[in-house]
Order: sequence, then structure tokens, then C-alpha cells
Amino acid sequence: MTDQTPWCCTGRVSECPLCPQYGTSLLDPCPGHPVNDNTQTAIDTARLHAEQRHPDYEYATTTGPRKQWDDADVPPYGDNGEPDTTWQHNLDAGYPGAGWERFDYTEEAYWRRPKTAAVAPAATEATDIETTARVFAGMHSSAEQTVNRVIDLSERWVQEGPPPLGVPLARWWDKRLAELHAAIKPSAPDGGPTVAEAAQADRNWDLQKGGE
Repeated sequence: MTDQTPWCCTGRVSECPLCPQYGTSLLDPCPGHPVNDNTQTAIDTARLHAEQRHPDYEYATTTGPRKQWDDADVPPYGDNGEPDTTWQHNLDAGYPGAGWERFDYTEEAYWRRPKTAAVAPAATEATDIETTARVFAGMHSSAEQTVNRVIDLSERWVQEGPPPLGVPLARWWDKRLAELHAAIKPSAPDGGPTVAEAAQADRNWDLQKGGE
């Protein structure tokens, strides 16, 4: 650096966080920027990112072979095994404005993302858990109603006693099975009469036949 080097960078627009050309390949000299609260904050933020210690961000590093790395621009992989696009190049780390650095045998690419971006999947997971809980609660409620209907049916059977004289035993059992089916699955899928209604009609028919 010389006395003419701007306070904000090493002298090139591609390496200056305050220049629009930051992160490009342009080698034009940085014209310099005024020192005020906004520019100082931008420089301080860039320094925190360069040191990977900004409190509102998390950081990651990917590594590949020196000068033979085809995936240098591929972000870190997520839990689903796919590149996680919530990660963005950390241009402030490594070579300023580049977001990577080359070593004797390897290269490293640097990434960052706001911590809120990492919380999003957890929020989605919580929503999925709540949805699953509501589904199981509905299933439990439906099962409890079914059990209550079966209990009521069994109590009615006890009160009715054995089949009346003159009623074929097979037909009596058919009615019992129809009533049990109605208690377990009360609605007919085609919009016709329920099994309970059909069983009651069958019972009425038997009563009429017994009175003849």
C-alpha cells in the first residue's frame, strides 16, 4: 500500500466493498470514498465477514483440488443431499472480492448466510409435526367414536337376547354382521342408505314376516 491507497481497500474497485464493481474482475483503481457512518459500517461489516465472525451470519467452507475444481461455485449441500441455495458467496473472505483462496494443493470457497435462513427448515419441520399431530388427533377421535358405537351395539344385543323363535339363524347372524359393519363404518361411500338404515329395514321386514 502507498499513501495514495484508499482507506477502504487495497486500491482496486474489484476489492472494494464500497465500489459497485466489488467482486468483479476489473482492475481499475478505486477512486476512494468519503468516510462517514454509512461507509464505515460497510467496511466494518466486510471485515467481520472476512474473519467469519459476524454475529448474525453463519459460515461454511467448501474445498476442492488446486486448479482442477469444477464445483467451486456449488454451495454447501443440505440435509436433502442437494446444494443449499440459501448459502451465498462470502466475497469478503479469502481474496477480497473473490470469496475463495488457493493453497499448495487445494482451493477453498467461502460461504455465508443469515442465521434466519437456517431457521426456516426447522420452522417447516415444526409445521409438519403440528399437521401430523392434528391428523393423528382426528384419527384418534374417529377411532374412539367407533369404539363407542360398537360398545353401544353390544349392549343392545345383550338386551335383545337370543334370536326370536321362527327366525332363521343365518338371517339373524346376517343382521348382526350388518349392524356391526354399520357401527364400524356408518356411511355408505356411494351416497345410498347407510348400513344401519339397511339393517333396520331388514329388521322391519323380519317383524312383518313374523306377524303374518
